[in-house]
Amino acid sequence: MGLSKPTGPCFNAHYEMAGVRLRLPELLPLAFFTYTVFLGWSWDLETAQLRSLVLVAVLAGFMTWAFAWAELHWRPRLFNIARDWLPLALVPVAYIEMANFTVSEGPTVYEHSWLAWDRMVLDAWGLRRIIESLGPVIPALLEVCYALIYALPGTALAILYFERKRDRVDQFLFTFVGGCLITYSLFPLFPSQPPRFVFPGEDLPGVHTVFREFNLWWLERANIWTSVFPSGHVTAAFGVALGLRRALPERPWLGRAFLAMAFAVWVATFYGRY
Repeated sequence: MGLSKPTGPCFNAHYEMAGVRLRLPELLPLAFFTYTVFLGWSWDLETAQLRSLVLVAVLAGFMTWAFAWAELHWRPRLFNIARDWLPLALVPVAYIEMANFTVSEGPTVYEHSWLAWDRMVLDAWGLRRIIESLGPVIPALLEVCYALIYALPGTALAILYFERKRDRVDQFLFTFVGGCLITYSLFPLFPSQPPRFVFPGEDLPGVHTVFREFNLWWLERANIWTSVFPSGHVTAAFGVALGLRRALPERPWLGRAFLAMAFAVWVATFYGRY
């Protein structure tokens, strides 16, 4: 499918480090994990937590360097492709890292302020009534889009392969990975919890679907409790959409489709009280 080595200006530039050439999207997670170490130190985290932050930073740096070294000295084609996927794999690791900075133990001024906004949009502006006007159809669609966010980054990368535009992979990765990591870095500044926990039983969807059951089940097991603002799900959805639009402008319908899904994830986030 034309898996040529990424080349080109700007986003595909390489940076010399310890005898290997690193790509720009590979440097973003390394910068983030370095940030978490310094943040943990400044927050006086427990020794075990700080050690885990350092360990992740070291392992991420070693893996990034090792992949680049293996491409240069061992299996060029295999590891050249593997380096496309490593930044994607490090994004959920970065998300989990932020669980070390959980500080909220109850409702804060943020949650009360955001609740007022949600009620204005959902009730005063009638969005809830519109969403539920067709019974379970629109709520189910929103929940499906919310669940599919985990598959969107890999799907977008595969689309670039299929379109024989692998030379633009770093453009997509820079937008998606950079957006997610900036969002995660802001979590400690806005300590908050999901509204369905802070305000139990209030403002819940009037339609309950099996897709919502899945999302609730998954979030119970894969969510962190540092912050819900900015939303990691919404950031990821828009990061994929905008990254693909930037990397593949000759297929505008793809960008529009992913952008529509991102808007659905955004609506599902506050309609579902996520």
